[in-house]
Amino acid sequence: MSMRTDAPGAVMKDDFIKRVAKRSYTPFDVTEKIIDETFRVLADILVVNGKVSVDSFGVFRLVQYKPRYVVPFGIKSLAHIIEKHRAPKFIPSRILRKKVW
Repeated sequence: MSMRTDAPGAVMKDDFIKRVAKRSYTPFDVTEKIIDETFRVLADILVVNGKVSVDSFGVFRLVQYKPRYVVPFGIKSLAHIIEKHRAPKFIPSRILRKKVW
């Protein structure tokens, strides 16, 4: 059994679902299904379109990375090439940046 090592103060999925369920006065299981489906649809749109914009929150984009030669911790025997790949990137909106800063 592995132990979770999350960042201090990080909100886990269950805590997030509890907060949304409490604010929306809906049962936990219904809220969980809605949130899971929301993230699933967001990921599907991101894969197809490469960009998802959420008003007053920010923009999710897929960024293309070039192949890179990597030498982990300076150990040449472990050197390898990381193939080109895509990864999601989040750019917060001005409103969110002002709230957080």
